[in-house]
Amino acid sequence: MTDFDFSGIPVAPPPPPIDPMVAREEKIANDTRVESELNRFIAAKQDALFAAPGAYYRKQGVDAVDSAPQAIQRLHEIKDALLDGLANDYQRKRLGGALDAQMAVARDSIARHVSEQSQAWQRQTALDRIDLLAKEAALHHSDDDLIDVLGAAAANAARAHARVGVDLPDAEIEDRTAASARSRVLAAGMQARLAANAALASRLPDQAENVQAISDQVEARPESAYSECIAECSQKFANEELPRPRWFTGSDSRSLMRICIRACLAEKGDLNYFLPLPKEHEDGS
Repeated sequence: MTDFDFSGIPVAPPPPPIDPMVAREEKIANDTRVESELNRFIAAKQDALFAAPGAYYRKQGVDAVDSAPQAIQRLHEIKDALLDGLANDYQRKRLGGALDAQMAVARDSIARHVSEQSQAWQRQTALDRIDLLAKEAALHHSDDDLIDVLGAAAANAARAHARVGVDLPDAEIEDRTAASARSRVLAAGMQARLAANAALASRLPDQAENVQAISDQVEARPESAYSECIAECSQKFANEELPRPRWFTGSDSRSLMRICIRACLAEKGDLNYFLPLPKEHEDGS
């Protein structure tokens, strides 16, 4: 029997009830499709973040910081493509919730990597600055005033390095690292000056006997002991702690450096310290 509505148009009979077994299998199929697509997302995420040649977590320093937005965008693209390929709203709703949870975890992980690599980038930038300042001091080894400025700049870079990722700065650590960086720059300038003086002496032996004699003594000393003494005395110079013998009445800091180096070599058992430093008189000349 056909039913009619008030307009006289025949109304189709309601569909027969869905067989419970069929409905059950259909739900299982929908849920399995969701889980299968979730597996695809996890695999694609692992590839994009870890396994691929250009994977995000392979990036370090500034590259990791700059690439974070692209990594997150790539995950969104994978998510949207999977949702678009589903068969019905039920699957899209269930998978969408699961993928949102996956995205939240991925974003948090990427943010931690960005923070870690930003700090690594800051530290490396400070270390690179100290390297460049030491090189600059060697290039301008005859300019004491400039070398002193470069040493102060290196100390500032070392302090910046010590503060990276630190909530409560440690003044003692900062002072120690700053003094070490300044000492390194001063030592670079001093070593370059000695090398330049030795080269000059080799070209002009008659005009540079004193420089040649100092160079000969330097070459006769064990490199490790001499380098250590240069560093130690440069740090004392930086801290204005160069020892001044009672008999020394001059004001030449280079003479005090030579005296400090010779005393240091004596402490380390280097017998070459017995060799007299030429023209080292009571007036420091």
